[in-house]
Amino acid sequence: MSYSHQRGYNEPNYKVISRVLILIVVLAVVAAGVFGLKYADSASKAAGTRAQLVTRIRSNCSNAKLLADKLPNSVQQDTATKLSQIRQYVYAMGQLNDMAIAVGGESARVVSEEAMTALNQDLEEYFAITQSNTTSVL
Repeated sequence: MSYSHQRGYNEPNYKVISRVLILIVVLAVVAAGVFGLKYADSASKAAGTRAQLVTRIRSNCSNAKLLADKLPNSVQQDTATKLSQIRQYVYAMGQLNDMAIAVGGESARVVSEEAMTALNQDLEEYFAITQSNTTSVL
């Protein structure tokens, strides 16, 4: 008699436990779906941000190159102005590159550190030349 009483008492517990487990599984599936969508959205935005940074870096590089191509034909006063403008483009490239690294880590670097250092060193050398010479040497 005591056995049948315990059996009847345990049956609702199995139903409650199975319902709780089903609820937990459903909640886990819903949570996984929500987090998956959030991750996909975040990854999409990161890719879009990187593409914009790369586009802007390329634009600055192109503008700096156009000015650099005009340097040999310019007079000394104009050379210093163009070098200043090139320096601004190189600085912007560095800032955008730093932003890409901040967003995506070191692997998101667009311009190598060596290239940025070389560009800045070359600019410093050209500025020194324009300051010390009275004729165009570029």
